[in-house]
Amino acid sequence: MSTEAAMAVSAAPASHLDSGDDLMSDFVVLSKSPQEESLLVVENPALAQLQLSLPSGDISLDEAEQCVRDLLRENRELKDVLVQNSQKLREQYETFVDWKQQLSRAHEQHRQALERLQGEKAALVAQADGLRQRVEESEERSKALGRDLGEQTAALKQRLAEAEQRCAQLQEKVRAQEELLARERRGSEPESPTPSQRSQELLASCEPVPGLVPNAGSQMSVSDVLVQLHQEQTKTAHQSEQIRYLSQELLKLNLHVKESSEQMTCLKAKLSQVEARKVEVAYHETARLAQLEAALLEKDAVVRALQEQSAQRASEVDELRQALLKAEQRQEKAKTDYAELLRTWQEFESSGDSGEHTFVQVEARRGALRRQLEEARKEVQDKLVALAERDRQLTGLRDERTRLRQELELMPPLQAQVDLFRTDYMAEMEARVGLESKVREQQRTIRELEERVAGLELAQQQPSRAQPAGSQASPGDESASLTDSNLRCPLCGASCSTRNAYIRHVQSCADSDTGFR
Repeated sequence: MSTEAAMAVSAAPASHLDSGDDLMSDFVVLSKSPQEESLLVVENPALAQLQLSLPSGDISLDEAEQCVRDLLRENRELKDVLVQNSQKLREQYETFVDWKQQLSRAHEQHRQALERLQGEKAALVAQADGLRQRVEESEERSKALGRDLGEQTAALKQRLAEAEQRCAQLQEKVRAQEELLARERRGSEPESPTPSQRSQELLASCEPVPGLVPNAGSQMSVSDVLVQLHQEQTKTAHQSEQIRYLSQELLKLNLHVKESSEQMTCLKAKLSQVEARKVEVAYHETARLAQLEAALLEKDAVVRALQEQSAQRASEVDELRQALLKAEQRQEKAKTDYAELLRTWQEFESSGDSGEHTFVQVEARRGALRRQLEEARKEVQDKLVALAERDRQLTGLRDERTRLRQELELMPPLQAQVDLFRTDYMAEMEARVGLESKVREQQRTIRELEERVAGLELAQQQPSRAQPAGSQASPGDESASLTDSNLRCPLCGASCSTRNAYIRHVQSCADSDTGFR
């Protein structure tokens, strides 16, 4: 429920005739626009013609006041419901703030974990350096062992070659012995038949097949030809009957195919409509997905640009560090040269051979070295300032990249939270519509009660007109007039002395209430 709906209820009762009576102090009026007020007046013309009279036996004054109290109670209940809904929205907002704080704490924990992992990485790098050194030592030992194994392998190969030569000699001797044994075995066995002799014996044992001999009485007679012709004619007639039957079946099938084609056309039309709706839905979904993808691509492009910028800043920082290192080296060299010159000058002074020319050269060189040293110091200071500035810019870029990454990570939960808020808002809107319909029903009940009061007033005015104006009041009338002084208005609670005053007062209150609405 929005803030305007939460502020739509305000207290409306004004001061009436009886300031001590606060019966109507709990009345509230929903704030509306001028257009809605004009619509209310147009849609309810009966309120302009409202006339109230004294209550009859159908409904008493106490019952009317009870109805008004019920309406006030329901109005208070509606206000309580509105306050509860506002409290619920406030609790949801506080929940969202707590969730955001939890995300911040989680990010801080992740940052600490990253620092811890970086420390572990440094330890692992040191361990890897130690392992690399051990591997190099192992490689050296492996090379020495390889050389020893190579020498042993060469010796073994030489011995193997000698063994192969001896094996070849033994094989030659064995082959010679086998040939001698084969000659002796062939000389002792009889001769076997040749393959050609075996094939001739098999052909002589074969006999001709009797079914392959040609038959001499293979020619047909005239009677056999006539019988065969009659059989062919009978077969042709039977085939003609089958052709006619198949033609009829073909016509039926053509009709069925035509009906099926019409049904298929209808189904295709329906299918095309369904496909059109499907394409439309797919187009909308594709457009929405394209928008989401475009947004994600923009975020990715921003992140990549920041990463590239961060890499550039890192390279610039490395260059500045190298320049600073070179400047420190030049400074150390200048200090060394200055110390050497100072030592030379001290030796020159201690030797007692101090010439004017040598002194001038040493002083000039000393001043030049001092200037170079000051320039180097100034350059180092400039480099340090530039390096600090680069570090500050790099820190800002890292913070910006972290912030953008956090925003990208927060997008899905925020979208889910927005969907939840939208669902709650729709539920609140439905509840508000139900409450407004209930208020309209209560207003309609009030109008019905006012119409009944007007009917009772008209019914009581008719016998009062029939009586003469100058007639004296009976004792019962006097007692009634005495009780009329306790009549109270159901709208504002003011007391009236007579019935006529009560009627006029109620009509004026109803008119003012209608105009206010």
